[in-house]
Amino acid sequence: MQVIADEHTAVRVNDAGQVLLSIGSSRAAAALYDIASKSTTNLWTNVEGVDLNATGQALGYDNFSQLPSTVPLATSGLSLPTTMPKLNIVEHSQTQPVDLNDGGDILLDYNGWWVLGSGSSSTLLNAFLGGAPSDPTYGARINNHGAVVALSNGSLYLWDKTSQATTRIDIGANWTFDRISYFGDDGKILVHGTNTQTGSAALLLTPSA
Repeated sequence: MQVIADEHTAVRVNDAGQVLLSIGSSRAAAALYDIASKSTTNLWTNVEGVDLNATGQALGYDNFSQLPSTVPLATSGLSLPTTMPKLNIVEHSQTQPVDLNDGGDILLDYNGWWVLGSGSSSTLLNAFLGGAPSDPTYGARINNHGAVVALSNGSLYLWDKTSQATTRIDIGANWTFDRISYFGDDGKILVHGTNTQTGSAALLLTPSA
């Protein structure tokens, strides 16, 4: 067992042995810890860390300063969209980062709109994913193929970046979902839901061959 630091919360760890940390009991700063060298690099103050990919790029948001709303931040080499859809302006306020893949694609909750940021460009996903975000923290995930799985009104929707096609994931009329925890490159999805007959449970959904 290795103790990283007191009063730090480990947000994500990658295969390169890096750990994204939220620092302090109030999570008022974010840092990157390297397990091999046991060294810590401070990333931001007044920022809560959200995600870390395999290349060491990190994503967070400012929710502590005097700003009127959340503002996403990204480390060097990771780009936020230069123009957000719907308003067609450079606008990142009221935007909460949700997920990040190894290619640098960023999934954002933009004031109640799902947005996929790829470099400087952005795509509005609400029309594909059944409506507005159910939960900006656990309501959607993106994998390394750029596919997005999202919740809307208790249902799961899968959007394919290449084909732009959307599929509603149906495992039976008795299920209502409230959380997505993981979306793998193999298509497996870890979710939490409630069955009207058997109660709540965590499920690992595996795509059919």
